[in-house]
Amino acid sequence: MSIIHLITIRTLKRSLEKSERIHFDYIAVLFDITKYLDIIKSMINPFGHVGTIVGIKEPLELAEWKNKSVSFDWEYMFAKTDFGYDLESQGNALKTIAELADAGILFLLSAKSMIQESMQRI
Repeated sequence: MSIIHLITIRTLKRSLEKSERIHFDYIAVLFDITKYLDIIKSMINPFGHVGTIVGIKEPLELAEWKNKSVSFDWEYMFAKTDFGYDLESQGNALKTIAELADAGILFLLSAKSMIQESMQRI
């Protein structure tokens, strides 16, 4: 799986207008989801997945996703070690990431590298 559409919050409305799609099966939210939950709710397809890595300070209203069978996934880097759950799988995941990085398949994606790549296309 790869990123099909990279949409930043700063340019969300403009990005969606330019995009051929405004509904998605998977949405990764790498910031506080609470401010943008309403628009994300309208963008997720039935049976889709919304995931985040950021903690929140207020409750999330997710009840309307029930009838769409949307899954909400919270990822926390230390969950397995904090709870002693399937610790070998974490080591296996880190090994796979290292192998993919060494093979040049997985690489660091930063705002700076994205801007540089965009400038080369112009």
